[in-house]
Amino acid sequence: MSRAALRRMLALRLGILPDELRFVTNRYGKPRLHEDSGIEFNISHAGRFVLIALSSRGKVGVDIESRDRGKDAENLAPYVFTSIECRTRIQTAENFVEHWVAKESVLKALGLGISEHLQSVSILPGDGGGYEIAYSRPEWSGIRVWRIEAPDGYVAAIALQCPVSSALPGRHTDHQCVA
Repeated sequence: MSRAALRRMLALRLGILPDELRFVTNRYGKPRLHEDSGIEFNISHAGRFVLIALSSRGKVGVDIESRDRGKDAENLAPYVFTSIECRTRIQTAENFVEHWVAKESVLKALGLGISEHLQSVSILPGDGGGYEIAYSRPEWSGIRVWRIEAPDGYVAAIALQCPVSSALPGRHTDHQCVA
């Protein structure tokens, strides 16, 4: 049902029939439209909820997770948190899930594999429902991530990578890239 909803949303946006859409995936499995349409999209599932994002401003990634996922925080933390994140002491069971969805959203927007790149990006507390992102790859510039409203018992985030000509490697503070 979620794929059908995504097809309907994309088709409506492009002015074509849903069965005319053709998809391809990158090496990490992130889907995109075969033809360059100027629309990026991403989808996430948790329980009976689906989160779909469409963007014409840049690459987008979303994640939604049940807060129950935090039960394994202690065992998963060494695989998820970078040394920078560990120093900020954000490793509580409740913060773990919020942190996870932000990190997964960023990696999905960048089109990267979760398991291969969890230690490549640090998500740090920020202001106004957002986060600071620390990374070392210049091609990741322009990436931002925000918490978004989710149903009770769930956490969700959206990340957007906008083209930025003057972003500094490692920290992104361009406020023109808004979700």
